[in-house]
Amino acid sequence: MATSSGFFNAEMRNGSYDRTYLAEDFAACMRGLVTNGVIAKNLSSTALKVTAGEAGTMNVKVAPGRAWIEGYWFENSSEVTLTLEPPDPVYSRFDGIMLRLDYVTREITFRVSTGYPTSTGSAHDIQQDDEAWEIELATITVEPTDQDITDTTIFDNRASRLSCGLSKTVVNANNSLYPCTQEEYDSLQRDGGIDPDVLYVIGNWE
Repeated sequence: MATSSGFFNAEMRNGSYDRTYLAEDFAACMRGLVTNGVIAKNLSSTALKVTAGEAGTMNVKVAPGRAWIEGYWFENSSEVTLTLEPPDPVYSRFDGIMLRLDYVTREITFRVSTGYPTSTGSAHDIQQDDEAWEIELATITVEPTDQDITDTTIFDNRASRLSCGLSKTVVNANNSLYPCTQEEYDSLQRDGGIDPDVLYVIGNWE
C-alpha cells in the first residue's frame, strides 16, 4: 500500500533535503478541504459575475473575485472584458464563460467556449481532464439576429454545483457533522437512530 503525508520541515541528509514537495502536493491537500467554485457568501455577491459589455459589441465583463479549482486558488483584481464570436447567420448557439485551470501552462485564466450553431442551439465544450479543469461561470445564448450581448441572455451559473458552485470548506469547524453521500444519508435515515442534524450530505453545499 502506498501512503503519503505532509507537510514536514526538510533536513539536509547526505547533501540533499529529505523532504521535498511540489505545488500539486499542496493542491491535493487543499482539494480535500475546499470545494471548487467562486468564493462568495451568497448570490448577492458580484464575485466573478458575468454581465453584458458595451452596447453594440459582443463583449461581456467579468467582475473581480476569487475562486478555487481542484486545490488551486485564483484571484481577479479588476474587471476583465471578453469577446464572443459573431452570431451564426442561421442558427442559435450557447457559449460558456469558463474559468480554466490549465495544468500544462500552470495558470488559471478565463476562456470563452463557443457553442455549436444548430437548429436547437447546441451546447459548448467544457474540459475536465488531466490537462485542464474548467468551471463555468455563465452560459450565454447567442441568437442569429444578435448585434450585442444583453444581461437577459446571460445565465449565471455561479450557484450551480454541476457547472460551477460557491466554494465551501468540506470540514465543519466544530467537527460535529458526519459527511455522507445522498445514498448513505437515505440508508441511515431508513435504519433509524441517526440525528439528521449531524448528517451532512456531500454536494449539497449551496
